[in-house]
Amino acid sequence: AIADFELAVRDLLQDVERTYWELYYAYRQFDANKSHRDSSLRLWKRVQIQFVAGAETAQREALVRGDYYTAQSRVEESLAGSATGLFRGVYGVERQLRLLMGLPPSDEKTLRPLDAPLQVDVRFDWDLALKESMWRRPELRRQQWQIKRRELELLAATNFGRGRFDLVGLYRWRGFGDDLAGDTNIPNGSAIEDLLGGDLQDWQLGVEYSTPIGNRRGHLAIRHAELQLARERAIYHEQELAISHELADSFADLDRAFVTSKTNYNRRVAVDLEVDKWNKRVEAGVGSKEDPAYEFYLDALQRFAAADTAYYR
Repeated sequence: AIADFELAVRDLLQDVERTYWELYYAYRQFDANKSHRDSSLRLWKRVQIQFVAGAETAQREALVRGDYYTAQSRVEESLAGSATGLFRGVYGVERQLRLLMGLPPSDEKTLRPLDAPLQVDVRFDWDLALKESMWRRPELRRQQWQIKRRELELLAATNFGRGRFDLVGLYRWRGFGDDLAGDTNIPNGSAIEDLLGGDLQDWQLGVEYSTPIGNRRGHLAIRHAELQLARERAIYHEQELAISHELADSFADLDRAFVTSKTNYNRRVAVDLEVDKWNKRVEAGVGSKEDPAYEFYLDALQRFAAADTAYYR
């Protein structure tokens, strides 16, 4: 029961922390989509004014307008979740965090993470982490208790499988008579009279040894207890192996996350420069209706939003 309680507390803390960072990411994704939406809206207003003035084609106006509504739908999904349920959005993740924290589904407050993830390369000592995981994991302690239980069962089965050797003793004070309280004037007339006389005492002392022939049931019990003990020990070794693999996966995932974070950060910086270049060209005005600056600008905005989301992921 203690191990089960520790497991429940550990899993709850892990779920709270994971949901906390998932909510952080949900807000970052919402901000990236909102920035994309605002840029598309500004561009659409510019193109719409030029279209009314006859300086832009209907095709380009429809292209920019479609990109704006696409960005708007992403903002709405990042806020309220997707229809497929693959992404819960800010509101969905917040409700999940409220459930884990024991809060009502909604109130007059909005939960937003205050802390930010570390942006440094964190290194852990493998040997120390492995020893600590083998010591702290409640699953291993619970399995050790199971092994101890099986050892005691094997001890009991071994004891029951042995022969029984007893030291026995007997002492009796007898009374004989035709009646329990009969005529005391005749021999053996009263059993109580003989009993009170104390002439009929006897004792017995000896040893007894008993064992079933072949002791088949005892041997089966011992063998069963040995198999159960071997099974529990095998489970314990498999749990140790699984924990070491989980720890190795965590070490590898930590390295992967740091490397991909740097890569996505550099990708984000590069696309940001591209967006800034196309934004300045659009602000300065394009040369002709066939100039593809708007198309490239919209594509750069989408790629920047994707790079920004991937970096915070």
